Amino acid sequence: MPFRDDRLGPGTLKLGPTASGVEYGFQCSALTLTPAFSTTDGTPTLAVPDPPAESKTDYTLDGSAINDFTDPAGLQRFCYDNDGQQMEFEWVPVTASGTKLAGTVVLAAFPIGGKVGEQLVTDFSWACVGKPAWSGDLPLAAAAEGRAGRKGAAA
Repeated sequence: MPFRDDRLGPGTLKLGPTASGVEYGFQCSALTLTPAFSTTDGTPTLAVPDPPAESKTDYTLDGSAINDFTDPAGLQRFCYDNDGQQMEFEWVPVTASGTKLAGTVVLAAFPIGGKVGEQLVTDFSWACVGKPAWSGDLPLAAAAEGRAGRKGAAA
């Protein structure tokens, strides 16, 4: 298999019903779907004194966003107003690839402010409800053309 060097962007992040969600990708300077694998010992019973371990994977959608607290329709205000609410999301890491990750997150408000006179970028982490769906990949040839175009554009 040949070497690959995938990079984020241009892409999108929609929050709300995925068919009509609001685009907030322009505020995100970083975005990561983070899996966290955990294992616990099974509960011994009389019938099964040595049960197998129980394991699961939880996911979070983590990122960094440029503060937009003066915009009543901005990402920061949306998260503040919907803190603790479940919200559908659709993330397209690279528009040209066709790859989409979609699911539901529990929104959490994130820090507002920072140092005076500097661009303010703050981190957020939203717990996913279940495992997000991965879909929409273009055929390999089309994805390769998109990467070639990006490489040519950078030259």
